Amino acid sequence: MRISTLARLSSLTLLLMLALLTASVVISLKLLSDAFSNSTNYQDYTLEIKNRIEQPANQYLNTGNATRLTELDHGIDQALETNTQNLWLEEAIRSQIQQILSGLKQETLPQLRSAGKLSDPQSLLINNERELAYSLKSLSDYAQQYLGEQPNGAAQDRALFFLESSASLLSSLHHLTLLRQSYFSQPDAETADSIELHLKKMQAQASEIQSRELLGLYEVEEEDPMAALMGWDTDQERTEIGEEPVSQISNLINRYPKELGNARKFNVLKQQGQAAASESMQALQQELAHIEEVLNESYRNTLSTTYWILGIGVGLILLAAVLMTILLNRLACLLVVGSHHIAQLAEGELHGQINMISRFEEARQLNQALNRLQDYFKRLISQIGQQTDALGSLKSRAIDSAATLEQRVSQQHEQAAQSAKQMQQLTQSFQEVAANAARTNDVTFDAGKQADTGHKRILSTSDYASQLIQEAERTEASIQTLRRDTLAIGEVLNVIHGFAEQTNLLALNAAIEAARAGTAGRGFAVVAEEVRNLATNTSASAEQIQQLINTLNKASDDAANCVEKQKSLVDATVGAISDSRTSMEQIRDAVSQIAEMNALIASATEQQSATTADLQQAIEHSAELAAESATGADNNKQLALEMDDVSRNLDTLVRRFHQEQ
Repeated sequence: MRISTLARLSSLTLLLMLALLTASVVISLKLLSDAFSNSTNYQDYTLEIKNRIEQPANQYLNTGNATRLTELDHGIDQALETNTQNLWLEEAIRSQIQQILSGLKQETLPQLRSAGKLSDPQSLLINNERELAYSLKSLSDYAQQYLGEQPNGAAQDRALFFLESSASLLSSLHHLTLLRQSYFSQPDAETADSIELHLKKMQAQASEIQSRELLGLYEVEEEDPMAALMGWDTDQERTEIGEEPVSQISNLINRYPKELGNARKFNVLKQQGQAAASESMQALQQELAHIEEVLNESYRNTLSTTYWILGIGVGLILLAAVLMTILLNRLACLLVVGSHHIAQLAEGELHGQINMISRFEEARQLNQALNRLQDYFKRLISQIGQQTDALGSLKSRAIDSAATLEQRVSQQHEQAAQSAKQMQQLTQSFQEVAANAARTNDVTFDAGKQADTGHKRILSTSDYASQLIQEAERTEASIQTLRRDTLAIGEVLNVIHGFAEQTNLLALNAAIEAARAGTAGRGFAVVAEEVRNLATNTSASAEQIQQLINTLNKASDDAANCVEKQKSLVDATVGAISDSRTSMEQIRDAVSQIAEMNALIASATEQQSATTADLQQAIEHSAELAAESATGADNNKQLALEMDDVSRNLDTLVRRFHQEQ
């Protein structure tokens, strides 16, 4: 099999795998694009549901606007139509959404319509409170009008009652409004009970107002202009101004509980409608969330399939790469084996067997070419060997001549080396002479220094001895002084102790006598007290004496230190004397070395003389050997000419090799 055929098959296989991988990638991208499109459609569909259903429903519940309900109805119809056209959804999912939307239209929408009409259940109560406030304001104006027109009228008390009652009812109405707002924002039983109590209180006040007689302020109706023009007789009617606000206050307060009950019912209905709508919307949201999960699962499956396809494609490419690597490795092995045989031929190894076993036709052709090249080298080397034999005889003659010349040159070299060595010895002798002279000078100088050092150390020894005598005298004086001070202190201390005892005894006797004398002995008691103080001072003096004794003990320690210092000085004196002895010995050794150096200088001088004579003879012998070397060189020249002919023959054979190549 040919290598070129394998290479074409490998290339074709690789191209086929690349085509398969490309097709796989295109299909995977198509699947991913479909999954992404489904995700985009889901986002649009979710946004459409939110805009067409959720938002209108919430706005209708908050405002009660019928337009929003119509938009909700149309939005559900459009969502139903869009759901039918959403072919990207599964049939089961579309059926579920269809069912939810139908439930919204058939069940939830009517409930929303009912709840939307009751968008603000408190509106009736707000109107009632507004009208009640207006009636109370009218009643207050009615009372103030009477007080303004008739400040001292008979109905002044009733006018003040109406004025105070209207103010009290206005305050109760304000509190009732706050309780009503709190109740409808967060219904509880406590707030409801508070509302009922306020209503009963207000009903009682309204009944009391209605039971009171009015103030007698009337309003006359205007004459009919048409009747006056026609000349008709008409009676003008008078109407009590306070009758209408009093009646209105009573009616509104009595009607408030009924309207409160209706508002509660309306609120419950509204909450039920909102709950139904929220439940339906939640079901729709759950279904949409399920759609999102389905789409995400589909996308993950598509992505996993894509990864599998890409992995298989990459695996096939890697397999092709491995096969190509194996093929290239086989080719590399063949090249290595061929280069090895060629390297052996280049190194002259012509006896080895060249055998490249392979199924490739090119490898067999290379094996045959290498075998032919090996046979040609064998023939060429055989011819070169014949010429080498002829060159061998010439080489023997050249070797003999070269050996003779080498012997003579060696002798000449030995003579020259001996001459050089003798010259070196001569130089070393002169250097030794100079060094010995320098050392003689140094030793002499050291001997002088050692002598000076010995003299100084002897002087130091004398000084140490003098100091030792002085320190001994000082020590003796200090000890004598210490003894005298100790004796004196002992005597003084005895006297002080005796004085203290006598003084204490005297003070005791004085105190006894003063006690016996009674009042007359008070002055004597004072004296006794002074004597006792004197005894105390005497004790203090005794303590000071003790301190003096401690000071004397310290002096004793100083004396001991002086003695120790004398011992150190004695030791230093002994050391100085020893060093003096050593210095004198060193001076004696230095003198001996000077004598030895003088002897060495004389011996070196004699060696210089002998070496000079030998050097002269060696130089003369070197001249004779040089003449003999010249003769040997002429013989070598003739041998070189004969070897040149042999070299030309070998060169002819090499040129012949290049021509055949």
